[in-house]
Amino acid sequence: MKKEIRKLMVITSIISSFLLLTIAISFLSLLQISFISHSRIIIYIAAAASALLIFIWVVSMELVKADRSDKAEGLGIYVLEAGMSILLPVYIYMTGLFKGDKDDIRRVFIKINNLVVKHNLQKHCPSKMLMLLPGCMQNKDCSCKITEDIINCRRCGKCRIGELTGLVERFNVRATVVKGGTAARNVAKKYKPDFIIAVACERELMSGMADVGRIPVIGIINQRPNGYCTNTTVDILHIKEILMELEEKGLELRGTRQGAKKCSEAQKNY
Repeated sequence: MKKEIRKLMVITSIISSFLLLTIAISFLSLLQISFISHSRIIIYIAAAASALLIFIWVVSMELVKADRSDKAEGLGIYVLEAGMSILLPVYIYMTGLFKGDKDDIRRVFIKINNLVVKHNLQKHCPSKMLMLLPGCMQNKDCSCKITEDIINCRRCGKCRIGELTGLVERFNVRATVVKGGTAARNVAKKYKPDFIIAVACERELMSGMADVGRIPVIGIINQRPNGYCTNTTVDILHIKEILMELEEKGLELRGTRQGAKKCSEAQKNY
């Protein structure tokens, strides 16, 4: 993640340089303009650029802090949430403008999003989870229909769906395979989960998080040994660790009374 953070800071520096140039030009213009109306406009531009510059650097520092400590807390949560919603499109656009890899920026924001979501889950204590898996994880030659429920998987070993089926049964999680953002929205609308764990590539994760609206999403980036959209895989151990972490926090993934009690106790200790 160090490489991605460095790239993010480079983009931050470029944006900051542009804003500083805007501020400098604004103040130089003030020295040459005597019209009050024009002066006010320039002052507003300089003030807006200054505020945006401060905001960008505050968000950037919180991003670096959260990345290094692997946790988000305190007022930093609100800074990160605002930064992700406001600055992400700007960073993605700037990265593309300079022919950079947009996925590097997406990986940073996905990690930070996960830290924020985990913090909020512990705070608000939801009880109903849904796991969304991409259709490209299923072996392309498999004829088994698992889009409704991966329990239908034959566990032939040709893809990782079979291993995930074992985790689903162990943690009593509802998991479904979706093909595209529209399918994800429909599934989320059908099951009405309190939060989602989603596996996909960086671009699909970011668009999927927007597609499901206000539902919190923990994003897990898939692995692509055969390229995009063909026989992709995922780190099963990583998913298991996340489920164990959520379980330890008292989250009962199907909303049972026992889970609600555990969650309530965990919330008191929060």
